[in-house]
Amino acid sequence: MQKTIDKVESQSVELEQIVLKVVEKYCDTIDSYVENIRNVLDTEVNDLSIQDLNRILIKITTYSYFLSTRQEILGIRRDVADIVHKEKFNNAYINTTTGTVANKTAKAEEFSKEEEVVALVYDRAYKIIKMKNDAVCRLIDSIKKIVSSRLAEMQLAQREV
Repeated sequence: MQKTIDKVESQSVELEQIVLKVVEKYCDTIDSYVENIRNVLDTEVNDLSIQDLNRILIKITTYSYFLSTRQEILGIRRDVADIVHKEKFNNAYINTTTGTVANKTAKAEEFSKEEEVVALVYDRAYKIIKMKNDAVCRLIDSIKKIVSSRLAEMQLAQREV
């Protein structure tokens, strides 16, 4: 059993690196910006001003706009990889002239394994980018709430004066 676990771990690490490389190609700019925001929030003693928050909000919304396009472009690659995998599988199945259905299926699966892995890479990368885009949307909503709250506090403070 340990042999199988080791094999899965080693192959998984390799695939993870490939997936993360694909994701980085599409998300490096927004990842860097979100990382910078996190660093500022971790190190900043004073709260960010409303102007700072608005600047972050505009910039991250712009990045999200482009990320959505990149996500769908990667979705096209995912779809094409899936088509290539099915085509290779079907051709292998059709060209296997002898054997039972199970044997022909097994041979076709073995013959199209590489294409299946490529389709899996693009599928996982797409899902990761989709989750990142969803997280960015939640970040945008959070910043909006903070700005609204701060403005309400300022208005309340002005009324009391």
